[in-house]
Amino acid sequence: MKKISTCLIYVVAFAVVNFIGTGAFAFQSRLDAFNLLYGTGGTKLNTCLTCHTDTDGSAFNPYGNDLQQNTGSDVAARLQMIESLDSDGDLTSNHDEIVLATTFPGDSSDFPTFDICDDGVDNDGDGLMDCADQDCQLDVNCQLPSNETSCTDGLDNDGDGFIDCADADCSNDSACLPSSETSCTDGIDNDNDGLIDCDDTDCAGQSACLPNSETSCTDSIDNDADGYTDCADQDCAGLPDCQAPVIENCSDSVDNDFDGFIDCMDPDCTSDQSCISDDDEEGHDDENDEDDEDDEDATNHNEKRGRGNLDKGKGYVTGKGFER
Repeated sequence: MKKISTCLIYVVAFAVVNFIGTGAFAFQSRLDAFNLLYGTGGTKLNTCLTCHTDTDGSAFNPYGNDLQQNTGSDVAARLQMIESLDSDGDLTSNHDEIVLATTFPGDSSDFPTFDICDDGVDNDGDGLMDCADQDCQLDVNCQLPSNETSCTDGLDNDGDGFIDCADADCSNDSACLPSSETSCTDGIDNDNDGLIDCDDTDCAGQSACLPNSETSCTDSIDNDADGYTDCADQDCAGLPDCQAPVIENCSDSVDNDFDGFIDCMDPDCTSDQSCISDDDEEGHDDENDEDDEDDEDATNHNEKRGRGNLDKGKGYVTGKGFER
């Protein structure tokens, strides 16, 4: 009986030692995997308190419980599966507590004393979040770009005090270019249509783009915009198209000799047949009408005298009162 009791004690003792050794080995293997994954071997996280409530490993903390929910032999994979969780509820993810703050992810009393600059959380509880927190001034996520990154977002992207099109960085951005040439003398393609100054149709008619003299004397256009068109412009004086003819054409409604008088109003036409007055509207001139009237009076007088001539063939005088 004594021998049986002694053997039983040895068996129990062996089982206990074996169990403890196995648990210790399992714990150490998980901790090694944790340190290898996050590089925490030389930090305060290299302890069983990372997953347990005390150093003897008797109970899991919230982080350890979340880890236990994921089964599998690959400890690193299980750790990564809970990185996005906030196991201890301190508003900072497990990953950020471990990697950025080196605080215990299972202990809500141990939280970051500085702000993590890209998680949308006021991690240090100072009322400032992410890039608004001075802790983040040098954080890469909070560094301003050197130029305006958008010319239409209403933001001062590069922090130089100028927003969108007011920033020189946006001078050539299509959203900030005018729809037409704004200057016809600056040597710049203001509307970015490939045409500069007077070559752009937007500048047509602008004084800076007009010629200095009449370019054509027959196009009915005031080419140099000086108020005079074609031959009326002194630029055309002496040119063949503007030479006055020697004789005015008195019936073409044109001031042929450019003396300011047209057709019959021109002194050159006073003796022209088309300009002689015809008051009686008979189609010929009045001077000839007077000559015709004289001829008609003479004819009538002769006819009256002829009535008194003797009609010798009839034997009597045709004049009144001389009958036989």
